[in-house]
Amino acid sequence: MQFDSNNHEEADTLMISLAAAASQRCPEAQLVFFTPDTDVLVLAIAAYDKLCKNTSMTMVSGTVEVGPIW
Repeated sequence: MQFDSNNHEEADTLMISLAAAASQRCPEAQLVFFTPDTDVLVLAIAAYDKLCKNTSMTMVSGTVEVGPIW
């Protein structure tokens, strides 16, 4: 997939749109959003019925390190 250059607002919408598409392909999947942006939270709430049941959001700022559990 290739996307043209997007501005900040379009990127937020694109993130939720892609998550909704992924949720349709695999409803049992787990989605996690890492974002400092409350706009993404509002868009996720608006698309609640289109996202996986196992969707969560972490509102973060600064540096986030994601590593293996073990």
